[in-house]
Amino acid sequence: MSGRPWEIVVGDVRRVLRDMPAVSFDAAFADPPYGISMGGARWDYDVPSVNVFVEVLRVLKPGAYSFFFGGTRTFHRMAVNIEDAGFFPVDLCLWLYGSGLGKSVDVGKMIDRMKDTREEVLQITRWIREVSRRKRISNADINEHFDMVGMAGHWTTLKSQPLVPTAEQWPRLLKLLGEEPSPEIKALADKINREKGRPGDAWFAREKIGEEERVSGSYAPSKRATTRMRDITLAAQPESARWSGYGNLLKPAWEPIGLFLKMHEGSIAENVIKHGVGGLDVDACRIPVDKGKPRFPANVAFDEEAGAMLDQQSGNRRGMSGGGKHRVGYRGGMFGAIDSTTTARGDQGGASRFFYSTKVSREERDRGLDDFEAPEDGGAKNGHLSLKPIDLCRCYARMLLPPPRADGKPRRILVPWSGTSSEMIGALQAGWDEVVGIELVPKHAEWARARIAKGQIIRHAK
Repeated sequence: MSGRPWEIVVGDVRRVLRDMPAVSFDAAFADPPYGISMGGARWDYDVPSVNVFVEVLRVLKPGAYSFFFGGTRTFHRMAVNIEDAGFFPVDLCLWLYGSGLGKSVDVGKMIDRMKDTREEVLQITRWIREVSRRKRISNADINEHFDMVGMAGHWTTLKSQPLVPTAEQWPRLLKLLGEEPSPEIKALADKINREKGRPGDAWFAREKIGEEERVSGSYAPSKRATTRMRDITLAAQPESARWSGYGNLLKPAWEPIGLFLKMHEGSIAENVIKHGVGGLDVDACRIPVDKGKPRFPANVAFDEEAGAMLDQQSGNRRGMSGGGKHRVGYRGGMFGAIDSTTTARGDQGGASRFFYSTKVSREERDRGLDDFEAPEDGGAKNGHLSLKPIDLCRCYARMLLPPPRADGKPRRILVPWSGTSSEMIGALQAGWDEVVGIELVPKHAEWARARIAKGQIIRHAK
């Protein structure tokens, strides 16, 4: 650990973990990568494999708990991989947030934007396919030449998702193939690249009937939100009119957080005595309320915007559901205890007070990154797309933290896929003695080290 309480190792998670001794950590806390391709065959690409989680499990002590973030469309696959690796599923937590914009498209508008260039594109991909086969140049060779993953398959396919190399890629590909196309193929490739991104003719026939204000960029945390006026137009074709207002996605508003366990050796009591882990620090994570007993931590968390929406709907709720009187002798429960007159005690506020609340601010995102340059588009210096709030991470990291050891040995938490270190910072603030992160992307590791070293991290923060 080089004399400091944290360390970030750059590399592939599975390979790094192979070099670590078994039962080295008391807990794991991470945001594994997840992705989805709506049209591709490998739609679960980026979901860590069973073998990766086998290595994570190996370095954890018996009784160790782990929190793993995930995406709503692929978490089920990741959860199956985690369970198949040997973890025991304990619970599924939800982080609800109200900020951000939906990414759905208007199907009617997409119909008017359509232009049918498939046959033209297939002429290009057919030529590339024939030449590369004749020259015995495989798709793998093309991908390696361009330092790509899988793109060559789109340049040589005669079936789904055919694509033409960009104007910058086209001469490089011809040099690799060692052959010039016919004038017809060359002209066609130039035309397709020149008109890339241009909508079909029907799009320009849509009638403008007004304007509306649109906020864009707020769904990408690393970008600055901008406001501009957008034309309101009518469908140009009967088919696009039929599908006007239909979309393809719902607005993302929550993330799943799986809680998993490496099974105990013997009973919980026997395990905690032998290995020093095996429980969740519930009392340390109770949620304070005004003039009332702190609430038991729930498996649901809100950010401020989602919490405000809930409070607006629930209104001010006194300590008893319904606002009535408690029965004589009632000593309290979810909605509070009693006062001397057996009425609901002074525990008031919106419904969100029963849950933890947070969101990432721009200042938090860039804290400690003073030495880094901001991007030209005015976005944040920290461009990580799935950054988690430090407060949220601190809450869960504190729940994982075992009590101090009788032998004085450090309590160690593993953060595979550590990103730009929100989970690591949360763990340091929660009181973990040693935090080890693993990150594949060197740039993310640079941001992470600066955020920890220069971000004025306060140990044991509340």
